[in-house]
Amino acid sequence: MPNTLVSHALLQYLLIPLVVLWVYHLTQRRYETTGERKREATLLLSLALIVCWGLAWAFQRFGVPDAYLALVVVALAVFLYAQRQRLFPYRFRCERCGASLSIQSILYIDLGLCASCEPAGKEGERD
Repeated sequence: MPNTLVSHALLQYLLIPLVVLWVYHLTQRRYETTGERKREATLLLSLALIVCWGLAWAFQRFGVPDAYLALVVVALAVFLYAQRQRLFPYRFRCERCGASLSIQSILYIDLGLCASCEPAGKEGERD
């Protein structure tokens, strides 16, 4: 029987970030009109984790050696790199003036602008 310790560990430990991403995704529903890109990013990241979890389950279930998990890691890294603009839309500084953004703006609002640079029409949508 092949060694599947890595697959077993992935089955246990991928659930934690997956649940955290789902909870974060659910909190984003409140900002549906101003945070579409960030909701899409959390959905795609969750999908990537689900695929990894499913592959780890299949590797353990069918006794595939853990050495083949390297192919999965490479494929996931290529996917994350190719989709980095869609998967990581988070900015910590204002795009116009460079001021630090609030945690609400970083996590939930797609504009990437601080309160002083934000257009007047978008301000009412934040609440």
